Amino acid sequence: MIVQKPGMHKSVSHNLTLVKCLLEAGIANSKDKVLFLLLS
Repeated sequence: MIVQKPGMHKSVSHNLTLVKCLLEAGIANSKDKVLFLLLS
């Protein structure tokens, strides 16, 4: 248990970072799509 906790905590924080990056990328893509639709 004690050995697994640091690894689990690291993976959780890593997953949260990936989720944050994916959300930011998704928001950026959505803005680009909206701008493309408005300009086209």
